[in-house]
Amino acid sequence: MRSDVDRTHHLAVFNIGRPTAPLDSAQLQGFMDGLDPINALAERAPGFVWRYTAEGTNNATAARPFNDDVIVNFGVWESRERLWDFVYRSDHLDFLRRRREWFQHLAEPFLVLWWVPAGHIPTLAEALDRLDHLRRAGPGPAAFTFRQPFDPPVARSPFAEPWIDGTRADEPQTQTQPFDRDTYVIRQSLHTNFEGNFLYLLFGDDRALLLDTGAGGLRIRPAVDAAIAHWLAAHARTSIPLVVAHSHSHADHRRGDLEFQHRPDTTVVGLEPADVADVFGITRWPHTVARFDLGGRGLDIIPTPGHQAAHIMLFDERTGLLLSGDTLYPGRLYIPRNCFAEFRDSIDRVVNFTQDRHVSHILGCHIEMTREAGVDYAREAAVHPNERALELPYTALLELRSSLHGMCDTAVRDVHRDFVIFPLP
Repeated sequence: MRSDVDRTHHLAVFNIGRPTAPLDSAQLQGFMDGLDPINALAERAPGFVWRYTAEGTNNATAARPFNDDVIVNFGVWESRERLWDFVYRSDHLDFLRRRREWFQHLAEPFLVLWWVPAGHIPTLAEALDRLDHLRRAGPGPAAFTFRQPFDPPVARSPFAEPWIDGTRADEPQTQTQPFDRDTYVIRQSLHTNFEGNFLYLLFGDDRALLLDTGAGGLRIRPAVDAAIAHWLAAHARTSIPLVVAHSHSHADHRRGDLEFQHRPDTTVVGLEPADVADVFGITRWPHTVARFDLGGRGLDIIPTPGHQAAHIMLFDERTGLLLSGDTLYPGRLYIPRNCFAEFRDSIDRVVNFTQDRHVSHILGCHIEMTREAGVDYAREAAVHPNERALELPYTALLELRSSLHGMCDTAVRDVHRDFVIFPLP
């Protein structure tokens, strides 16, 4: 087993037990009296993510998915190692040693482990299915045990090719890759501007949306028009209206706007929060999230001021993509000190909105980190050897929120594996 924590997957654990006596009996009093302290110990333990509780209670004993004489325990941890440490290297072990006093022997497997995408909270039905799979097929990648563990699935890039990174003198000014047949990502070469921006082009049945127009140093519209032409041909269409929006209003995200001002059937969104709110139908900026329909494809527009006043994130329910702009990406997260509370509130807003949704990848607008944990490139570097992947897991968002809340009311520089919190004067 790999010993490092996998940032794209978490470990779900589900086990069942048949008590030797009723839960309110004297024989089970030690078990019932210990539940709250043990659950509190778990929640404080490194690597704890989530535990199941029956409605209206603080534990799972009221849930009876098998029958009335079987109770369950169900949770999610960051890794097998973290769960092992809690089960066998904490005060929980003393509790575990009394299992035979409180629970009957079961002939079939009663505990199952399986990997879930980071950020996904498995259902009770999913847990029952995994236990059934283990009982029928034995340990395997889909359902396994502590004795016979399996590694999490290998995280693969959602993109077919490596991104241009400035290391080749002859690299093109832009590179376009499809995420799927209705989603394109365009990168601007670091040779044209050290920002090396990523732009996003999303298609619905009725219109397309372009997020950002680049940092300048080239004409960006030819790359956008080529991607639109490719989509039109693949869908047997001749035209589609285009909305040009911005992750935020900093100059390196809007320098290509003039190229689209007179493009036919094209709307360019303004740069102020009121302009953004008006186009996307955000009724109370920045507190409400709005749905923007591309035609059979709804995008959730989440106001995220802090890095910049008009900043937004986009959540695409179809792909699970969270387009995070400059608020979260593999690089230096610049936060003006006088906007720290606003930035923190925005991250809370995003977490609150996404925590019950499946986020497949977080895609920002730059890459400034190397593949070496916590190591970024020099500012304005025009060459990025050994560049980190663009996509971030959902856990990066939770990690950012935790760090921000640990700072109280003053932003401080904080280096993480995949990003650096970087306060500005």
